[in-house]
Order: sequence, then C-alpha cells, then structure tokens
Amino acid sequence: MNRKPKDEHFRLPRAALSVPIELTIADDSGTRFQARLSTRDLSVSGAFLKSSYYLPLGTRLRVNFQLEEDGEPLYALAEVVRHERGAAGGGGFALRFFEFEGDARVAITEMVVGESLRDFAARYLKSKRARAFSSEADRIVDLLASWELYKATGR
Repeated sequence: MNRKPKDEHFRLPRAALSVPIELTIADDSGTRFQARLSTRDLSVSGAFLKSSYYLPLGTRLRVNFQLEEDGEPLYALAEVVRHERGAAGGGGFALRFFEFEGDARVAITEMVVGESLRDFAARYLKSKRARAFSSEADRIVDLLASWELYKATGR
C-alpha cells in the first residue's frame, strides 16, 4: 500500500502560482549561491521556476518562500530535476522537494487544494450522511473516505 510510483509528482495536484522563492546552496565554507526566482507552478512534490539560467541537474539546494505576504516562511530541501529551454511559457527549471521543515508540506497542499477541499466539505456537511454520525471523529473519517472516492471517481 505504501508504493510510490516514479511519476508521483505528476499525480499530485499542481497550481499555477507565482510565488517568490529564495534558493541557497551552502557548504561548510558558507553560501556559494543565492538567488530569488518566481514559480510558474507549485505542488507538494516540487515547483517549476522561471529562469533564464539553469542550475545543473542534480543540484541540491535549500529553498524558502512564503505562500502569503504575511505568512510564515516555509523551508524545504530540493533538487533540480529538469530544464525547459525556450518553452512557450518561458524557460526555467523544475525542482523536486525531498525534505520539508515544520508544516511546509501541509501549507503547500492547503494552498494547492484548499479551495476544492472547502467546497467538497461544505457539500458533504449539508448531506444526510454527514448528519447521521454522532461522533465528530466518525464524521471526519467518512468525509476523508468520501474525498478519496471523489478523487478516484469524480463523483
């Protein structure tokens, strides 16, 4: 049940968000590289950064960003996994996140799918089924099961 397909990043929801991200490459001798770029899109598995220069594939870096202007800074470790040169939407490179600090993973997921989840939850809570549970925990489990079924079938 814990299998992760190689193309997991293509299954995860992605949002076309322009978020400034600060990239840092550091070693024991200090900071070797630092830049600030904007995302073209973002998901919990990674981000595509608009850029006219390209870091080498496999480059590992620390990223930090804020999803909202006054939001908490989020931190992750990432790796450059793909280049797009001269693409229709502009060039740049893709990052794969492989480690998060604190609640960064949850914050990204909420930003990407939060509106859909709120809409789904509002519809669910109006249903007869939701009102049939006396335990809040049972209602939450049923809501989550319903969400998973909705994602798999669209109904």
